[in-house]
Amino acid sequence: MDQLTDFEVELDRIDKAIDELGSNALSPPVDSERATKFVYLVYQRASLTGNLRELEDAETALNAAIKHLGPASDLYFLKANIDFKFHRLGAVRLDLETGRDLRDSPQGRALLSDLRFQEGGYDEARKGYEALIDEDRTWDNLARLAYLKWKLGDTARADQLYLEAEDELTAKEMRHYAWVELQRGVLKLRSGRCEDAWTHYDRAGRAYSGHWLVDDHKAECLGALGKFAEAAALYEQCVERVPRPEFQQALGELYQLLGQPDRAESWNQKALAAYLEAS
Repeated sequence: MDQLTDFEVELDRIDKAIDELGSNALSPPVDSERATKFVYLVYQRASLTGNLRELEDAETALNAAIKHLGPASDLYFLKANIDFKFHRLGAVRLDLETGRDLRDSPQGRALLSDLRFQEGGYDEARKGYEALIDEDRTWDNLARLAYLKWKLGDTARADQLYLEAEDELTAKEMRHYAWVELQRGVLKLRSGRCEDAWTHYDRAGRAYSGHWLVDDHKAECLGALGKFAEAAALYEQCVERVPRPEFQQALGELYQLLGQPDRAESWNQKALAAYLEAS
């Protein structure tokens, strides 16, 4: 029997925790701690798998919990994160205002800075991230600031901040470490340094095995290296696990480059249908 990947182990742990709480975790009388844990786990599973339908299910569960428990800070923090994933920026702002004591909490302030960044308030976002880092030097806020620096053209500073983010992680946080390595790889890939990008992607895969997100980045890198057939094969594996429209679109583009217009058209149509369904 093949050894389970890190991704499979984490997914199994989440599934077991959800099963232990039971499907009636949101049935009256609702226990606040149990319901919040259940909703968090369902959201965590959706985030890990990248499945948008699962994310919609998590939102349904979250709304049910809010109906019973009111504007609890933990619940509205999850709600703001889900709204961010669906690009509902106006809803994110409302979530931050509605959740009890959420807006002024460290998590709320980080999300508010993310919101300002998305809305083009780069200086406000930078000040927000830097203030949070001064108070508590967490890996995620360092990564937030790194991404902003990269978007503003300071790639060297961005990479340094990602390195500093890695230094804040423990041996129990290898999925987060892998994610940061992927971001460092993106910096290299966008600078035309494909081989260096691959080194980061490979390191991410060794740190946290079996994650579709690593395969996604590797497939893009293979395409940039001109290895279109290998890239298409890896994207096929990604789509089988996570049927996201951007992967289907990438396959369409790759098969066009490979001189297979029929397969390209098939994947382009699938991507278009998925985008329309999500709109």
